Amino acid sequence: IGIDCTMPSRLNGPILKLDLLNPDHLKFVKDLINNNACVYVHFAPPCGTASRARLIQDGDIKPMPPPLRNDFYPNGLPWLTKEQQEGVDKANELYRITCELILLCQRRNILWFCENPGKSVMWQAKPFVALFRQIQCMSTDLHHCMFGSARRKLTKLIHNIYYFHQLHKLCDNQHEHEPWGQKPDGSSPHLKRRPIHGHLPGPSRPR
Repeated sequence: IGIDCTMPSRLNGPILKLDLLNPDHLKFVKDLINNNACVYVHFAPPCGTASRARLIQDGDIKPMPPPLRNDFYPNGLPWLTKEQQEGVDKANELYRITCELILLCQRRNILWFCENPGKSVMWQAKPFVALFRQIQCMSTDLHHCMFGSARRKLTKLIHNIYYFHQLHKLCDNQHEHEPWGQKPDGSSPHLKRRPIHGHLPGPSRPR
């Protein structure tokens, strides 16, 4: 079951519309994880405020939104506008909740993994720094172009699933890549993906 606070225009599976910033919704998700039927949880926190793509400003293409974090201020730049600060605060709270749920999964011996761009500033935010001090997470990096994407996008997975190390595939530079940013017509590069899960054997218990 997928969980998101917004509903995409096209669904590939069932999704519950829940907002983890709502205490009642968060309790419902915790109850799901505490249910003995739960064996695996996949986390994908929003990366918008922590994306380094905001640093890419190309005059020939529609500019990206301004940066909201950097390596010196991973929890938010001190000169943000009120609106920007509200967005960063919400993201930081979602990061904290994500780490809280990861610890719940870990205590219950449930398989889990969390994904974000490999260079996302999210990994340096307070909740994740604290998480890495509390538990030993496994980490796997992969370039999407090695799974059929048109771009050399780097994704980091932290997880407790030993076999996910088989997804570690960095670009071999044996193919061409689409440039970053939108195309001049405003469209995104075509993605021809092969299912990543096809590279994995059956699930195993956390290690």
